[in-house]
Amino acid sequence: MIRKKLFGIGLIITLIISVGLFGCSSDDDDDGTAGSGATGASGASGSDTGGTDDPNKTYNFTGWVQDLVTKEPVPNMPISALNNEDLSELGITATSAADGTFALDGIPDKLFCVKVGKTEGDDARIDSVTCNIPSDSQNRFVVDTQLAVAESINGLLYGDEPVDPTLSGASGGVYYIDANGEEVAVDCATVEVENAREGADMWYFKDGLPSTDPSVNKTDITGRFLSTRVDPGPTTVIAYIDGKEVGRTTLPLLAPADNGSMYNSNITRIYVDTTEDPTPNCQ
Repeated sequence: MIRKKLFGIGLIITLIISVGLFGCSSDDDDDGTAGSGATGASGASGSDTGGTDDPNKTYNFTGWVQDLVTKEPVPNMPISALNNEDLSELGITATSAADGTFALDGIPDKLFCVKVGKTEGDDARIDSVTCNIPSDSQNRFVVDTQLAVAESINGLLYGDEPVDPTLSGASGGVYYIDANGEEVAVDCATVEVENAREGADMWYFKDGLPSTDPSVNKTDITGRFLSTRVDPGPTTVIAYIDGKEVGRTTLPLLAPADNGSMYNSNITRIYVDTTEDPTPNCQ
């Protein structure tokens, strides 16, 4: 197992860096609910369709980009809206402003993806593709990371084994929408990738970091999970509580070979269909 190779001080340093790559935001740390590329914003529907699923209705989606290593806004970063099913371009683009903010106008009334990063040129990279975002949500937090972070994550995940650029990964969190419409992270949930290939791995978080301890086998209060060595393409991730399925979502995964970048982060959210804490006795 890969995780057996990861230990010592070097691991801790790398893990600290890796938190930025997989979408933890400073807002997450403040409110304790955790995010995965796009933090929980008030008004997130948590449904499978987003908004009212009216084909004639559109939304103006706003967000901002910051570098989680430096906490500085990232200007001049291309932003694209993608189809949530196949990652095709919707033809709606923006460029982050000096303060990192952006707006995507005319988003269809359904779930969609946001791509942050460049796909052409000497500095080509895709830092994140965040899917399953309800189009009627506002001020979603989309993360950009430094290329150096992407380099370090390869050592974390694969140790001294060769990196396979044809394989992908999925990260994200498990959440429910409470009676006030707020998104809340779910602890004590397990997550699996449906029909995962042999050699795929699932990581959970402890004290804000992905843990290499095999006994850490459920989400903590951040709700976060991370899968690695997953086949690219349409992928379903499923959340369980006490062995019972409580939610699932499907997202299209990119691999580095798909776009010529060194690494890209595929981010999603699994919503549990409840307005109350589904794990009140979590231990």
